[in-house]
Amino acid sequence: MSAKMFCILVWMIIFILSGCTMQNQVINETPVGNENIATVVTPTSFDNNDEDIENLRNTITASVNDDVWYRGSDSEFYHFISMTTVMEVYSNPKDVNHLRILFTDKVKNWFGIEGYITATYWYDTKCIYVNEPSFLYYYETLEEARDELKISGHIYNSSTNISFCDPEKPQYPELNTEKEKKITDIEQAIITEIIEFSEFEKGEYRLYIRDFRYNNHITYVVVETKNGEKKGIYTILLYENGNVATFGSPEEVTGTKTELYFIEQIKQTAFERDIKIE
Repeated sequence: MSAKMFCILVWMIIFILSGCTMQNQVINETPVGNENIATVVTPTSFDNNDEDIENLRNTITASVNDDVWYRGSDSEFYHFISMTTVMEVYSNPKDVNHLRILFTDKVKNWFGIEGYITATYWYDTKCIYVNEPSFLYYYETLEEARDELKISGHIYNSSTNISFCDPEKPQYPELNTEKEKKITDIEQAIITEIIEFSEFEKGEYRLYIRDFRYNNHITYVVVETKNGEKKGIYTILLYENGNVATFGSPEEVTGTKTELYFIEQIKQTAFERDIKIE
């Protein structure tokens, strides 16, 4: 899957799963994630105070780290590695479910063209930032980006520095009863998908279910035959009510370097399960 298609996919999924009403409630969550890119985010609204800005900054650095670590040079954020820049935060009074972020340093996009990038970060129904960004746009100039944000109804809130490190292996909360149930449900969803819709034939398969955090709304499952000859990648929706579901057909693996890299990275953080389709 190309990075461009990935961005479109993430937007579609976030649109399905999101619907925050921005009620004034505080949600206590346990810190998770790499030590320097913790993904703890508990906003009640974006008020431009130090806590809100730090929460947003941590979400962005964590999501960028994840995307670059899993996808390597195929990531839209690949050129963010070791970069320090200024991020401008914009909100839309008519749609309080998200923030638009403008990064004020030029970076190369997936096609190798330099420009200024904006990304959208959504709140879920618990008003927690969703780990996956969406709506990635490139602009030739900062003025063009700011004009588009203004036209789309976004209002400038604040600016702050943000630094990105070399990608580190993502860290996840320990396995507990709730996560174990989701893993079992994902396993069953894959079995059902293979039996009813997939081109995979009857036989034995190994599943590699990528780990996930409380604010991940999607994860991935690599399915491969025991001999490793045939592989597919499923996108899994993680609903806030605890349900899971496959999203579309599996991505067929044709053996490109970017595909194989993505698969090998997933395997490093995955739960392995063996299944038999009869």
